[in-house]
Amino acid sequence: MIEEPRDAGRRLLRRLLELRAVQRDPATLDLLVTHDLTLVALLSLVRDVADRSFPWPGYLEGFVLEPRAGAVRWWHRDEEFCTDDEGRPAAP
Repeated sequence: MIEEPRDAGRRLLRRLLELRAVQRDPATLDLLVTHDLTLVALLSLVRDVADRSFPWPGYLEGFVLEPRAGAVRWWHRDEEFCTDDEGRPAAP
């Protein structure tokens, strides 16, 4: 089955935030190890992954997500993004 990257990214982001919400200790560090296609689905929320110049994630590459009340801060390479819980652009 092939799913549109942003739809898959939104679904993945919602699931990650749901998993984080059940954690009791706010100091917990969640680490997700996955394949590059999963990273691309999530990155489609903040980058144009259909652009031919989009740099595919390299070996052991990733990004950091910081859940906040109603928002998520992203760090990828030298860029920082802020989205809502659905992956739509939001104010920092």
